[in-house]
Amino acid sequence: MSSIKQSLKTSLTDLINLKNLKTAFKFWEDRTYQEKCIAALYFKSDADQKAPVPVYGLKEFCEFFTTLSFHPEYIHQLAAIRVEGRAIFNESFLNQLQRFQFRFDLNAVPEGHLVSDADALLCLYASKIELKIIENALINIYSEQNSAEGYKFELKISASNTDILPALNDNNFIEICREGKMLYFF
Repeated sequence: MSSIKQSLKTSLTDLINLKNLKTAFKFWEDRTYQEKCIAALYFKSDADQKAPVPVYGLKEFCEFFTTLSFHPEYIHQLAAIRVEGRAIFNESFLNQLQRFQFRFDLNAVPEGHLVSDADALLCLYASKIELKIIENALINIYSEQNSAEGYKFELKISASNTDILPALNDNNFIEICREGKMLYFF
């Protein structure tokens, strides 16, 4: 079993950051959580690395996010987190997490495709809340799958695609997922 699958079996906390959940909760409270955004994951190589390299992680990302749900035990743990005697998440937000399903669109460079420094690996179109929840998990999955090579990844999230146009113009992208349903199978 791969280490990413092992960490999924033990806990979501390794992949989903509490700070990101708190920001997602702020979007929930502000009622801006359904606003659509775009995110691009970029490959960052070491200064010495100039040649294109194969990058992996798309398959694991798709497996994780197309089946992700918040287990009732995890929701219970979140409900128990208190600051100065007060729960940090309200009941309606926790109920939303319990029913949560990712409905993103995903275009990506195919698994193992050669990429160069500052190339975009994928573009996600999703709600603000979805992107905030998966931000760390996405970077962790790609980092885990490429740990031997020491590659780095950066996720940029924007409310408009003008900030991420270079990623959108990449002809190497294929449509992987639409509205959370897989279109491409590994």
